[in-house]
Amino acid sequence: GQDQLHALDMSTGAEAGGWPATVATTPDHNFIYSALTFNPANGLIYAETSSTCDISPWSGRIDVFSTSSAALLASFFPTQGQSGGGIWGYGGASIDTATNDVYIAIGNADTTTGNPQNYGYAEDIAQLDPSLNLLAANYPNLPASPDADFGATPTLYQAPGCQPQLAAMNKSGVLVVYNRNAISSGPLQIIQMSPGSDFGDFIGLPAYSPATNMLYVGNPSDSPSGTYLHGLVALQMQPDCTLGLAWQQVFGVNASTLTYDAPRSPPSVANGVVYAGDGIGKHVYAFDAQTGAQLWNSGSSIIGQTFAQPVVDGGHLYVSSYNGTLYAFGP
Repeated sequence: GQDQLHALDMSTGAEAGGWPATVATTPDHNFIYSALTFNPANGLIYAETSSTCDISPWSGRIDVFSTSSAALLASFFPTQGQSGGGIWGYGGASIDTATNDVYIAIGNADTTTGNPQNYGYAEDIAQLDPSLNLLAANYPNLPASPDADFGATPTLYQAPGCQPQLAAMNKSGVLVVYNRNAISSGPLQIIQMSPGSDFGDFIGLPAYSPATNMLYVGNPSDSPSGTYLHGLVALQMQPDCTLGLAWQQVFGVNASTLTYDAPRSPPSVANGVVYAGDGIGKHVYAFDAQTGAQLWNSGSSIIGQTFAQPVVDGGHLYVSSYNGTLYAFGP
């Protein structure tokens, strides 16, 4: 593509006046992998860039634009002028609605320049203000791996009686959990849920339900300890504000038995039900959010792989598949 940010009139499909805006200046090396993130409270929209297969050089960044003027207002470069630092999360950035602060999980630096993978703010969790000034960042001492970066969007949540937290998935197979008010102090928990994989199996974002106070994680592989199994894992907020295993459901293939990448779809939760795709298995499942009991699966109705997060709206379930088809399931 051309690394352009477009704004279309919803009634006509025509490009809005003043648009498109340019997100990245080197489209042959940069790649817009993440979703856009819009904050209706201040009219700002955020766009992130990663790389094209880490081909040097690339300038990973997050940009903020005014939706009223299409003007680029600010940029944050995690590797501070050096090559690297892509932002790969499916959901882009996350915004705290109480503060309008922006949270990102960052990819690796360009090691061909002689820098380590975590140069600058690469492989960090970072907190930015709405204008992308850095407020806090932390490198969570990730397990050794040739490519242990974040392919994740941080999930923001707060359980009753607990500090506001975030959770993010890392390709090393760990789920990192932070106090959002103390990012620079390091993670509250590091949970090894899956083996590390340069393929990028443990990527995406968890889903949180305030009704159950559980965090739901699509897990591609059995963990090295055998505690967490491939499928869907529900983590319950404990009295001490840490996460503990509540239930898990095994489905789909164990990605650690494969020689290629096989991530799961990020789960979604609505009306007491968790929905999750099994990726290459071409299925979507529905589970009771409290107990984990399976309620439904899509059977053979979906043709392509299910990597994208299922969407629930108006009593319908929408699933996009890798073959370019959007499926709608009724109540």
